[in-house]
Amino acid sequence: MGDPAPSFALPAVGGSEFAFERGPALLVFFRGHWCAICRKQLRSLQADLETLRAAGVALIAISSDGVAESTQLAKKLELEFPVLSDTQLSVIRGYRVEDLGNEIAAPSTVVVDEAGIIRWIHVGDSAMDRPRLEQVIEVATCVASGGSRDCS
Repeated sequence: MGDPAPSFALPAVGGSEFAFERGPALLVFFRGHWCAICRKQLRSLQADLETLRAAGVALIAISSDGVAESTQLAKKLELEFPVLSDTQLSVIRGYRVEDLGNEIAAPSTVVVDEAGIIRWIHVGDSAMDRPRLEQVIEVATCVASGGSRDCS
């Protein structure tokens, strides 16, 4: 926490490129389209998307899946936020959220403020290790409102 968030550009659903430079944003790294727990998490985030948007927080999901898998997942779950493909693991490694040895992202959540500084991060030790959704929403909306020093 407190480090600059790496900027990046990755393919999004449909093949267009999505560029990220700074927040406020909630970056959700997930294991892949095949992960049932990840799909449940993405559905829950979709349900709270309006709360995030109202606070000015961009929600971005990233995995090592290819564009075709990401597109299929986004359509199936009716996701209305960017789902990005990091097949080379460049962003996953840049944020230090790789599940080493498996060439996928560990389930991770990163909150970036409007200056592009990482204000909160959770890197799961296992597929089940994820922060409570309520906590994630609270931290992200707090950071977006300018309370980046005392949001946890």
